[in-house]
Amino acid sequence: MQQARGDAMINRMFGALRKIYFKLFKIRTKGIRGIVVDGDKILLVQYSYPPFRGQWFLPGGGLRRNEAWEEGLKREILEETGFQVTVDCLLGEYQTENEGKKDTIRVYVCKIEKGQNKRSLETSKIGFYSADNLPDKTSPGTRRRIQEYIRGQRNLNKSW
Repeated sequence: MQQARGDAMINRMFGALRKIYFKLFKIRTKGIRGIVVDGDKILLVQYSYPPFRGQWFLPGGGLRRNEAWEEGLKREILEETGFQVTVDCLLGEYQTENEGKKDTIRVYVCKIEKGQNKRSLETSKIGFYSADNLPDKTSPGTRRRIQEYIRGQRNLNKSW
């Protein structure tokens, strides 16, 4: 219990410092996420670092300078999960300032090509879940994107 309170306090402090930094320097980032489909299951990850620890997300991350969107996504998924993927289509492009920075996030639908479930230093857990039985701590943005995918909706809501 005491460890959980300590983690929560660290997460709040870390998040507040990040927001101040991003606002002060007017940071803009490009991110990618993948709805990685394996049959009727979707791949989710839990990150090992604050402020995201304990929540489930679509795998992905930030683009490197001059990196193409789809190549960045393939790299991030491989690094975080051990799976190589093929990109089927773009689900949508979204905007957010949730972390205090202007962030553009593209979400792609992918299929596993090969590889094996392998955690990295970034990920504490990896799992496959059906869309109607997602873990309790799945992030709200992740839930919205999965529902859009299930309903066949593309570029529906530009806000993350």
